[in-house]
Amino acid sequence: KNVVAAKHIIDNLPRSIFKGVLFFDNETYTGQWMILERSGRCLPKNQSPISERDAFVIFDEPRCRGSDIKLRVDARALLTIGPGMCKDKLMQAAGRLRQLDRGQSLLIVGGKDVFTKIRSYCAPQNEIVSRDVLQWTMKNTVQATANGLSNWSSQGFFFVTTFRKPNYAVEDEKLELGQLYGETFSQSTVVKAVELSRKYHFARTGGKANLSHACLEMANKIEIQVNRYGHDFTTSLRGVDEECERELELELEEEEEIEEEVPRMIPIKETYWDFSTIFTADSPAT
Repeated sequence: KNVVAAKHIIDNLPRSIFKGVLFFDNETYTGQWMILERSGRCLPKNQSPISERDAFVIFDEPRCRGSDIKLRVDARALLTIGPGMCKDKLMQAAGRLRQLDRGQSLLIVGGKDVFTKIRSYCAPQNEIVSRDVLQWTMKNTVQATANGLSNWSSQGFFFVTTFRKPNYAVEDEKLELGQLYGETFSQSTVVKAVELSRKYHFARTGGKANLSHACLEMANKIEIQVNRYGHDFTTSLRGVDEECERELELELEEEEEIEEEVPRMIPIKETYWDFSTIFTADSPAT
């Protein structure tokens, strides 16, 4: 929650620079920018006596697109990056600084695993610089676009095989967990995944013989585009009739486990306790 982050941050800000914290309150029904003052009072931005220039501003991910806050000319932003971050997210977040490189600046931070991936991809001579981060996000953008070819082509094949055929537009509903999540994931080329998708949709609707000339031509164009842009990429492959919601789509993350050698410890010598003293003690202390 943004308000929780604001309350935590305000106690650690220098009083001489920041008079409050500006954040977007996404817990209310309407949602609006709020300013948390040091006294604990929280008011809407247009009602607070504290100006935007005198506040520490929190941009959560949704507010990194399109939000226009009047920051100080020497403002410095802390931009966080995560695994698989694409160029559009990075540039939109950096774009909140309207005077970037003309007085305003930013500091890019992230987890150790993120910078390990950047270093392995860019192989910088010394420390990682902004150019390396941009190259890494561009690589992620290309891969994300290639992965999207599978969904794009599957929707295209569904359209061409069901055009003016409402009886084919409804697929069998899957309600069993085994049907939804039972299949294993495997790596495959994007071209192969699209080929399997094409075969599935064509077989379900009777093949090419049931398609009009225009629909068949559209299907061929989809295959041409996939072969043009996806032949060098791999993607996660599972049943093409998968109905899991998009937000539950598998995210491949590599976890780094650090093995630390524990110092050798000498155990304390065990001593036996005289249980009979329980019945002769005058108090717990004795």
